[in-house]
Amino acid sequence: VQWPLSLVISRKALTKYQLIFRLLFHCNHVHRQLCAAWQVHQ
Repeated sequence: VQWPLSLVISRKALTKYQLIFRLLFHCNHVHRQLCAAWQVHQ
């Protein structure tokens, strides 16, 4: 983490945020896929 962000967010916290956002993006992708599949099979 570069300065000045390193004053607020540690590398460990940034890694956790990255993992959380990756999970959220994956969930969003799965949600869109399920919605599309649902519309096709209605």
